[in-house]
Amino acid sequence: MSDNTYVKREKDWRNGAIVYQVLVDRFSPSHHLKKKKLFYQFPRTLKPWDQKPEPGTFVKEAKYWSHELDFWGGDLQSVMSRLEYLTYLNIDCLYLNPIHES
Repeated sequence: MSDNTYVKREKDWRNGAIVYQVLVDRFSPSHHLKKKKLFYQFPRTLKPWDQKPEPGTFVKEAKYWSHELDFWGGDLQSVMSRLEYLTYLNIDCLYLNPIHES
């Protein structure tokens, strides 16, 4: 590699950046949890925000473990409502995990 390549890499903002990873579903409660219940019908479950994740059982009809279908309803609006907190952490990059069945 040329010296120029090393200089460019050294100046890259990602070099030494503080990346904060957010699991959107669990980061902050949505202000619209009651409205969201329609989106979490069997075999999915919308859990109360203060309930801790627990090991599940195998759901034959869904071919998933029940804990893989548990959701807490966090959304992008709830993440945005916490931007002041994220700014306080002095992070450089916010990495949002996708919300999907896992």
